[in-house]
Amino acid sequence: MTQATVPPRSRLLRHWPLLLVTVGVVIVGLIARAWMHRNIELIDDNDVPMLAVADAALATAIGCALLVVVVAHLMLDRERARIERELTITRAALRDQLEQEAQVRRTNMLGALAGGLAHELGQPLSVARVGIEGLHYLRQLGRDPTPEQVERTMARVGMSLVTMTQTIEHLRGLASSTGPAQLSALDLVKAVEALLADRDQWLRYQDTRIQFDRPAGPVPAMGDAAGVRLVLTNLLRNAVEAVAGQSSERRLVRITVGPAATVAVHDSGPGIPPELRERLFDPFFSTKNGALRGIGLSLAQASAQRMGGELQVTSQPGGGGSFLLRLLSPEEHQTLKLEPNV
Repeated sequence: MTQATVPPRSRLLRHWPLLLVTVGVVIVGLIARAWMHRNIELIDDNDVPMLAVADAALATAIGCALLVVVVAHLMLDRERARIERELTITRAALRDQLEQEAQVRRTNMLGALAGGLAHELGQPLSVARVGIEGLHYLRQLGRDPTPEQVERTMARVGMSLVTMTQTIEHLRGLASSTGPAQLSALDLVKAVEALLADRDQWLRYQDTRIQFDRPAGPVPAMGDAAGVRLVLTNLLRNAVEAVAGQSSERRLVRITVGPAATVAVHDSGPGIPPELRERLFDPFFSTKNGALRGIGLSLAQASAQRMGGELQVTSQPGGGGSFLLRLLSPEEHQTLKLEPNV
């Protein structure tokens, strides 16, 4: 490790305390000598001047004081140089340690990303493969699968493809910065109805009751149709997974729309502990071991924010969970457009 060379001027400025003390001692000595010359008289008949003795004593005292000052300054300067060298070494070691820790964090994040990606793509691929292999196995046994078995398998394969597509879209969004979505007026009631109709076959085999509290009239909102569909798909799938394994009376998912530009999905699952709620929207984080989860809610949140909305969650342990999608109403959107840029 090379040390920086101190310029001569800077090296001289480092000794300013010694120079200041030296000047002070000399000034004090001159003042004392002038005082003695005014107040001390000759005291013997042999003309031995007391003044000369006092001058010699004063000069000796000044010399000793200067010597002590110089020695003390050199010792302190040496100690300061040692401390500066140690600080330089410590800073370099700390910088190396921080770089190593940053590299370890990057490696760990890469490992977590690879593991999460393998899980998110591997699970739906496995579901699709098992379903198709099941149909193939029946044919090998000389038995044709029933229309219901084919329909159920195709529903699972379709949902697996949707899951993989959303994972890839999410990773593509993380890799490139995207601006706000192009918003248009839409009816949230029709968006929910279209989602339930599209997922009808999949929901039929989930053994879960879906209750849609349909409002009397339309609920207008500003959003991107594909983005709203993506958010609602993930919220519905998350709710259905939350009630899996519950008793039959608790396997209920309720969807409400309005009165503002909101859609809420309520489930009767076990709820989300408070300590996990803050991490719920983190990519590849899941509260369901082995479920096809970990990226859906982070993707839903990113889509909601891109449309100028927000995604909120409330949950009580044992009391289920509620996810609320809040979008801009046409009036709010128009107000934001009319506001002058600050």
